[in-house]
Amino acid sequence: MLGVDGVISGHLERVGDQLVISTKFVDARDNSQLWGERLVRPDNEVLYLERSIVESIKDGLQLEVSDDQHKSGGVGGTNDPAAYEHYLRGHYLIQSTNEESIEVGIDELHKAIEIDPRFARPYVDLADALSQKIYYGADLYDDLVEEARGAAYTAIALAPDLAEAHTALAMILQFFVFDWSAVDDAFEAAIALNPQSALSYHRYAVYLVLTLRPERAREVAARAIEIDSMDSSALHAIGLAAMFSADFETAAKHMGEWNRYHPNSRWSYIKHALALSLNGDCDQALQQATKAEELLNGDPPALLDSWLMWGYKVCGNQERYNRSKARIEAKIAEDPDKIDSGYVYLYAIDGDTDSLVELMSRIIEVRHPMTPFMGILQIDFLGWGVSDTMPNDPRYLAMLDKLDLPAGE
Repeated sequence: MLGVDGVISGHLERVGDQLVISTKFVDARDNSQLWGERLVRPDNEVLYLERSIVESIKDGLQLEVSDDQHKSGGVGGTNDPAAYEHYLRGHYLIQSTNEESIEVGIDELHKAIEIDPRFARPYVDLADALSQKIYYGADLYDDLVEEARGAAYTAIALAPDLAEAHTALAMILQFFVFDWSAVDDAFEAAIALNPQSALSYHRYAVYLVLTLRPERAREVAARAIEIDSMDSSALHAIGLAAMFSADFETAAKHMGEWNRYHPNSRWSYIKHALALSLNGDCDQALQQATKAEELLNGDPPALLDSWLMWGYKVCGNQERYNRSKARIEAKIAEDPDKIDSGYVYLYAIDGDTDSLVELMSRIIEVRHPMTPFMGILQIDFLGWGVSDTMPNDPRYLAMLDKLDLPAGE
């Protein structure tokens, strides 16, 4: 139960060059409609669409809403409809975990910035998208890192009161600067500026997981879910926090919701499969993993393949485990000097402590964005092959001491 008296819902569709918006207010007790309205606007008025909807709801329900609460674009906004439309498209596309969509989304954000260089929100999304791209794609290129860093600081300069700008800064500090207290400060500043920003909560939750604070992560992720129950990143965050708390049933539930709401995401299938595996539901896990492999055309990137391999190990599926392992090892053989996040998981899952320690030392030396993940290898209930050796390995403990990660729970 939502615990509310009424619910406002809406539907948006494009008909030719018109946007049709249907809104209604429903009594949550008996599902009866108390009010409703249908708006038709030209598609070139997308910039003012939010204002029109808020005005309609305000008038229909006789609500008092201040101008600051519904001004066009809000903090860090724009008055240019073309820039705003490119931003909206980019914002939507970068939410995907599929590389092709993210690339198109980044192009859209660049177009928004080109039209209005003082529009802060595209810089926020650009910093966020590039940070994710660098980590997931293992593209540690100086130009990408500098663009991500520059986008975050530009967003802060243009809109210092924009919560999402501080969230973008936190991502930069986390992946490239490794100033852990500054990361916490940036996330807390973002939440203080806008307690309704799901982005700030779910990004913070993942950072808390990586720094071994899963219970706090679950609290923060739950807040993101309260704000937006269908947000893919919020569902991922609360599922990940549950998984790293050894609550595999809850992890499988939320990863499954992510998968249900966003069925074209490869990661949703893979992480749902792993959560199911850890919960002992191996038949269902195999179904999800098979779907992921189909979406990836049987040739996943090393990082995704390592997580598939992880689930196969937990469920004792030796044939598929060996297949994923062979694919990743072939990539290592092609470019043995490359640092790929998937190789970390390969060695951890396969129990190759020496190779894992050697790779970790290289990761820390080059300041790779995988660095904040080093602490999770202490966890001994996730099915790692190194669970018996890594937590007490003096070489590993020396690295953790050098990194000075935040104290875990």
